[in-house]
Amino acid sequence: MPGIAVFSHRGLKKTLLAGAGLLALASCISSAYADDIENVVVTARRGYVAKDTTSATKSDIPLIDTPQSVSVITQDQIELLQVQNLEQATRYTAGVISGSYGPDERFDWLTLRGFTPTQYLDGVQLPTAAIAEAQARFDTYGLEQIEVLKGPSSALYGAVPPGGLVSMISKRPQAQFAGELDAQVGNYDHYQVNGDVTGPIDEDGKVLYRLTGLWRDTGTQVDHVDSKRVFVAPALTWNIAPGATLTLLSHYQKDDTGTEVQFLPAQGTLLPNPNGHIPTSRFTGEPNYDSYKRSQWDVGYDFDYAINSDFSLHQNLKYTQLDVSYRTIYSYGLEADLRTLDRYTYDVFGKPHDLGLDNRAEWKVSTGPVDHEFLIGLDYRNSYDNTSLAYGVGPTLDAFHPVYGAPVPVPAIASYQVVRQSQTGIYVQDHASIGQLSITGSGRQDWVDTSIHDELAGTSSKQNEDALSGRIGANYVFESGVAPYVQVAKSFVPSLGYTYSGASFQPTTAVSYEGGIKFQPAWQRVFVTLAAYHLVENNALTPDPNPAHIGFSVQTGQVTVKGIELEGVARLNDNLSLNASYAYTDAKVTKSNDLDLGKYVPLVPMNQASFLADYTITEGVLNGFGFGGGVRFVGSTFGDSYNVFQKTPSYTLFDAILHYDTAQWHIALNANNLFDKEYVATCYSLQSCQYGSRRTIFLTVGRRF
Repeated sequence: MPGIAVFSHRGLKKTLLAGAGLLALASCISSAYADDIENVVVTARRGYVAKDTTSATKSDIPLIDTPQSVSVITQDQIELLQVQNLEQATRYTAGVISGSYGPDERFDWLTLRGFTPTQYLDGVQLPTAAIAEAQARFDTYGLEQIEVLKGPSSALYGAVPPGGLVSMISKRPQAQFAGELDAQVGNYDHYQVNGDVTGPIDEDGKVLYRLTGLWRDTGTQVDHVDSKRVFVAPALTWNIAPGATLTLLSHYQKDDTGTEVQFLPAQGTLLPNPNGHIPTSRFTGEPNYDSYKRSQWDVGYDFDYAINSDFSLHQNLKYTQLDVSYRTIYSYGLEADLRTLDRYTYDVFGKPHDLGLDNRAEWKVSTGPVDHEFLIGLDYRNSYDNTSLAYGVGPTLDAFHPVYGAPVPVPAIASYQVVRQSQTGIYVQDHASIGQLSITGSGRQDWVDTSIHDELAGTSSKQNEDALSGRIGANYVFESGVAPYVQVAKSFVPSLGYTYSGASFQPTTAVSYEGGIKFQPAWQRVFVTLAAYHLVENNALTPDPNPAHIGFSVQTGQVTVKGIELEGVARLNDNLSLNASYAYTDAKVTKSNDLDLGKYVPLVPMNQASFLADYTITEGVLNGFGFGGGVRFVGSTFGDSYNVFQKTPSYTLFDAILHYDTAQWHIALNANNLFDKEYVATCYSLQSCQYGSRRTIFLTVGRRF
């Protein structure tokens, strides 16, 4: 039930006993290493403000010298907020819209500068599928850092949407022994145990290990929708020789959940209904039918070899595989009595997998007064998507007094395609510095080959594309830490399909112009970015205007996104940490053969703002006690492409944090949507609205050793 934490007595007792046993084990382990534990003076989180990014330039160029807007979410921020997915981790990031469809235990719904960002893990793109439900989701407990690259990034990554990408970095083995074990409980019958241990295997520290694991069993704000997760991520680092390291990375994750996103009618949620109000807990599926099962795993490595201080080689490889089985029965509108829901069945089965390889060399050299950091790389990606979709008409349901158990007809298979795609790219980059001025230029050539086999029709098609992308930017870092910058970047994304005449679609392309100011003083505990951008995507698909070509498309569409983003992260002293952001986004269709011409892009609010503060007491009897809170504002949005249906209203949410830290113990109480505001996150028609996340409360007790 929503509201204050209510726990199942039996489940709570079981979890607390298990957690107590694990914490006792952690205490024993820590005692064995007591001699290695130093007295610690608790301060505000020291890694709260990031100085570097490994993703924006694929090198060690500092953030202040990078002519691009980049948001970095550190492990300290992840821990402070106790986030469990990317949607939650990016709530305080300017330009990112998360949770547009409300809470979802299956995968992340993100929008970055008006587009869905591509997700990367350890430098390799995660598998994508033609059907949204067959997607990967990596538990954030296994992450060291999250980096949000804003704007076109094709110059280094190839085919990615122009809004940007999200790069996740896994936790790596450390040279010093350390570990933690946490037990967590929360409302909606939430129980979790997670642990992380790292250190050297041999006395010389040539081989390091890390093992991260998590078990979660939770309910949700929707009746009959529970979620279970098992996550384990072993890693091993071999220090082969001075300057040469090989890190083996892997993970296994299994999810067993349901559909928390409900397709509810507007009449009864956003709009009045004479029959009453539909609660946020309403489940419109069938308890004995709906299920979402996903197993995902990957294995790969990162290899780094610094031949000397000026020349280094890097290679990372990852193979990822998913197995998704999803079936649901969902509602799609009310009948004339305004209480009977029409429902449809929807079944998805997919086994996408990806192999990604990135090779690059870095060379630092000086030519007179100019210092160069050259980067040259070759990457390759091979993806396989085997996904089927079935749907059909299901039994009706009373939206206000549901009675479950009606027989569900077996849906007929509507599509079954096997898509194979390979992408090969060659890229170069030069970061040239003359004193405090730096110029960064990147260029890339890609070749993309795609084959599609329709298993139902027994037909096949192939499509070959190539594209040139690049970017150039400049910035100047004053001694005060103020750094103005400018950048022009181009991106591309392949478009699959054909025109009426049989010609293959050309890739959609985008050009972005961005300028701004960054600020990071010498003491480096503050980082502020102000960015303004103008982004234009061309070759977007629109309906063929010829009436004889019904069902075909032409590439005459254009989307223009203009915006301003302000974001600051600071640790002002040993006590206070701050995070503030604001984003203005004007996203419109500027060319089209359809009725969406001149309309706003759906699910993109014009205004978005947030503020987060945390204060930790560092002396006296309350040493280690901390408290904080946040506020998040999301502006109104259109849900449909034609902007016909009324806007979904804006909403403001409050979060609260209490925590107590010592050298060995961590206790935290987190409340999201503190005042339990009921709101509609999205409505894109009379038939489909989604509620936003209700109040969640988590109590975490952890033992460090």
